[in-house]
Amino acid sequence: MLNGLKPGTIIDGRFRLMDEIGRGGMGVVYRAMHLSINKQVAVKILRQDCASDSKKMQRFRREAHVISVLEHPNIVHIFSVGMVEAGQPYIAMEFLPGEQLSQQIERRGAIPWTEALPLFIQICDAMQHAHEQQVIHRDVKPSNIVVGKDDAGNASAKLVDFGIAKFIADRSAAITQTDAVVGSVSYTSPEQFEGKQADVGSDIYSLGCTIYQALTGKLPCLGDTVFETVNSHLNTEPELINQANPTAKVPADLSCLVH
Repeated sequence: MLNGLKPGTIIDGRFRLMDEIGRGGMGVVYRAMHLSINKQVAVKILRQDCASDSKKMQRFRREAHVISVLEHPNIVHIFSVGMVEAGQPYIAMEFLPGEQLSQQIERRGAIPWTEALPLFIQICDAMQHAHEQQVIHRDVKPSNIVVGKDDAGNASAKLVDFGIAKFIADRSAAITQTDAVVGSVSYTSPEQFEGKQADVGSDIYSLGCTIYQALTGKLPCLGDTVFETVNSHLNTEPELINQANPTAKVPADLSCLVH
């Protein structure tokens, strides 16, 4: 049974659920078959226990709205949105068979800069597109970057999970304590800890933390407690990449850029 939905259940007359591939604080993600084009997709459905929460419903719908305005090869593509029969909203997106960057870092440790740089150039391009469309991701981190292969077999990176993204002009979508702290505190920009609105620079800061971790295998700002980690973001100067990882041998200009 899948969140009350059995394998083989057809959603909205278009998607046949196959199996569960992920579960988060609000949604459950299934591998499914797009019946019209005979292609695997990922279907994210709001959890049944969240469907009666107006704030979570609004956040889920905002994610669908945000992704729908973004068209970029390094941002997860959305096929459609709709409702399941039980009344929960869903988002049908492209199925990404790759590996989260966080999983790669955990498995491999530091990633050679020559391998990582092309991937981060792709993510920078994706972020620039989002920012040009007035979208701030607000949760850039290794677990929200999926690394795989493109149609030509080349390494490809995709930015995913726009669950707490917002439009720049939307002053009502302030980041919540849960959004800022649970799982993301190590990548959150200092101004957000000070209660200020996230902006384009906040995404860039989070990407800097992500690149640093990929190249060193270590977080630039880390404490034994959440409070100490926040204090590190606010007051501590991280080591340069080649100091944190002497085997990295990162060119000086790249190290300076990340720093």
